[in-house]
Amino acid sequence: MRRVNPNRMELLRLKRRQVLAQKGHSLLEDKLEKLILEFHRLIKQFKEKLPLWQDTFRDFLQEFIFARFQVSSSDFEELLKLVNPLEVKVRRERILSVNLPRIDFEEKREKYSPLKIPPSADLLFLKKGEFLKNLFEMVELYLALEIVSKEVLKTRRRVNSLEYILIPYIEDCIRSIEAKLSEIEREFLSQIMRIKELIRR
Repeated sequence: MRRVNPNRMELLRLKRRQVLAQKGHSLLEDKLEKLILEFHRLIKQFKEKLPLWQDTFRDFLQEFIFARFQVSSSDFEELLKLVNPLEVKVRRERILSVNLPRIDFEEKREKYSPLKIPPSADLLFLKKGEFLKNLFEMVELYLALEIVSKEVLKTRRRVNSLEYILIPYIEDCIRSIEAKLSEIEREFLSQIMRIKELIRR
């Protein structure tokens, strides 16, 4: 423990710091509780949607393989050229003082002749759209889980630091100064009493 000056100014400063640290501790505990609730909500959402994502991916893969074997290699290459380009935008949404990613995407629709592609290609493109939608949703949730989990750990470290290090240190300093001031006051009173006795003589 560092040495502190045993005076009333230092005592007042430490008491103000103690109040501030306790308020900060209370706010951080509330934030930690809300972050943990948000983390559990995201995990539940992830677990609920995972089977759907897996099914969508399997369906898309099946259609892709089916389309590949239905046409020749050159026709399949032409088919791949018809894949619509994606426009992806990542924005941030602030929740509990944490920036969570929100991914928006848009497929640029391009017209193509039905004569150039097999009928199964329409279904393939449809499944691809569903797969991409679920894929970006999964990425969004995964990134949100990673960010919130890191924020939970950081906030917990701050709460523990205040609770077990800073606040006890301040309280210890306050007790030490109060004890020293009481000792100085007793010495001062005993000196006054001795002076009074000397004056009476």
